[in-house]
Amino acid sequence: MDKAGNAQAPLKYEYKRSDNTTLLTLVLFSAEKEDKRIRLTWLASHVNQRDPFEIEHSLNGKDWENIGSESAYEGNQPVIEFSFVHESPAVGSNSYRIKITGAAGSFVYSAVKNVDFEKPIQAFIYPNAVSDMVNTQVDDPDDISKLHALNIYDTAGNLVLSPESTSGSIDVDALKNGFYVVQILKRNGQIAPFK
Repeated sequence: MDKAGNAQAPLKYEYKRSDNTTLLTLVLFSAEKEDKRIRLTWLASHVNQRDPFEIEHSLNGKDWENIGSESAYEGNQPVIEFSFVHESPAVGSNSYRIKITGAAGSFVYSAVKNVDFEKPIQAFIYPNAVSDMVNTQVDDPDDISKLHALNIYDTAGNLVLSPESTSGSIDVDALKNGFYVVQILKRNGQIAPFK
């Protein structure tokens, strides 16, 4: 089940000993954003190994770095949930996998999970207060192409202006005196509000 309560298709990974007995079964592995962190969660059954799970991270899907480990031995419980938090993910694509080590140094990897971590919109709205023209400026030239829309709302939450341009000067002379919220939307759904 995901956090919204929707059932997901189970993924099952079995790691077997050389004598063909099951050492560990990885039932589910997920990676999700939590504010500025990424939480990895996995369920495992038949956990009777002593070597820890190793958590690996990659920025390109080729070069992997060990960023931590979780003790795997939990006795004879049928299914155990494990969790690891990556405190400092990179801006852009972050890939994760779990390394499961067995007897004599043999190992297998879980499936790879990817999480994109977009940097926040760095934009400026000025002047504040404004009488006729408001200016919007985006710091990073790459961000301009990622912008989807700019909307202006009154304090009751009503959309009062949605100009065609998301940057430059915007004529607000027709708006009544008062407070407004300018909302910049990126194509990926990220929202930046300005008062």
